[in-house]
Amino acid sequence: MPRPSTYSRADVIAATASLAAAGGPASVTMASVAARLGAPTGSIYHRFRSREELMAETWLAAAESFQAGFIAALAEPSEPPGVRAALHAIQWARAHPTPARLVVLYRRRDFVAGPLPQPLRPRAELLGADLEAALSGFAATALGSTDPGGRQLAAFLLLDVPYAAVRRYLAVGMDPPPLVEGLVRRAFEALARPEPGPD
Repeated sequence: MPRPSTYSRADVIAATASLAAAGGPASVTMASVAARLGAPTGSIYHRFRSREELMAETWLAAAESFQAGFIAALAEPSEPPGVRAALHAIQWARAHPTPARLVVLYRRRDFVAGPLPQPLRPRAELLGADLEAALSGFAATALGSTDPGGRQLAAFLLLDVPYAAVRRYLAVGMDPPPLVEGLVRRAFEALARPEPGPD
């Protein structure tokens, strides 16, 4: 009778995320993941066909973790509209520092240089479509804009500013301090105001 597995695919992804957060995605090897788990390297290949597949799934898991909370926060009432979503990155980074380092400090190409492995592409496409819909919806309803400039402003307010605010702290392994929320809120409120029309 075969022995039951002592760890799952989720355990392998968690170990990979921890290694990538500590040393960067390029530092991760199948052997280092196996060593972190105390498992033979062959057992990692039994669960993931290649390093590329493992790294891609690790990136997807981190991005999905952030985006689920972000979209939920964007749907919640707030004053001004959307500020709760802008603050989500800060709060998420404190609660989930390992995936936050992966999402904020790196890009998908740092995990997978080329296209994602075929089985993971539908998940990535859904992730991108959901984010695009959320940003475009916010631009239309909160900013009163349906043009590309409105969508770019939405991304700047909801993602670019919060990411920039937490990046320096995540880079040195620190939690973003409480003052960061106040600064992001002030920037959001200033930039989200409708521009005055012509006299």
